[in-house]
Amino acid sequence: MIKIAGVSLPLTYDENLLRTLCARRLGVEAERIDRITIESRQVDTSDRDDIHFKAALHVFITGNEGDENEIIWRIKDRKITREIITPYTFPGSTEAKKPLDRRPVVVGCGPAGMFAALVLAQAGARPILLERGKDVDERRKSVQAFWRTGVLDTSNNVQFGAGGAGTFSDGKLKIGKKDPRKRMILQELVDAGAPSEILFENMPHIGTDLLAGTVRGLIGKIINLGGEVHFGDR
Repeated sequence: MIKIAGVSLPLTYDENLLRTLCARRLGVEAERIDRITIESRQVDTSDRDDIHFKAALHVFITGNEGDENEIIWRIKDRKITREIITPYTFPGSTEAKKPLDRRPVVVGCGPAGMFAALVLAQAGARPILLERGKDVDERRKSVQAFWRTGVLDTSNNVQFGAGGAGTFSDGKLKIGKKDPRKRMILQELVDAGAPSEILFENMPHIGTDLLAGTVRGLIGKIINLGGEVHFGDR
């Protein structure tokens, strides 16, 4: 895989333009580009007359590894480098383990609780996730009633319930740029229904309108992998 950093893109770019720009930068025919993914993207407003995206792109070339090495050697551009992405694996996840005598219990269905339960479920531990609030749909009714009447349900409100406090806070995602778990976490959110743009936006957020479905998707995956999720429970 070849990384091209510092690529200027118009705000209305499309896949064809990406392919044309990458082929030009790499000095290859566009047909040799298998696919292009975006590593990062942010809006550059330094020139008000030329507002555009600044992006880092991953370009996959058809052929063998030597082809990419040859391209990089020939171009000799510091912004064009070879890059290998190693998927994040949890420490000890490749070691043989005995089945657990008892199922682990996770308390709280906020972001940390959901991902703890998800990882345990992926490891075959069949976790039990407890949440004092309600599921997304029941929680939405309670929150709307509070905004309308001011009557607070002390166990099912903006703070408590599926997804935690963030479900009704626009779903802003603050993850350290160098944290090796970042891509894995964002990919799980995308797989659960979040927009794919969160994988590369500079300040990603899902949005409350989409976050409820994403939370529902994560919970569904935990259950499909053998876990249990109990709402209205302590």
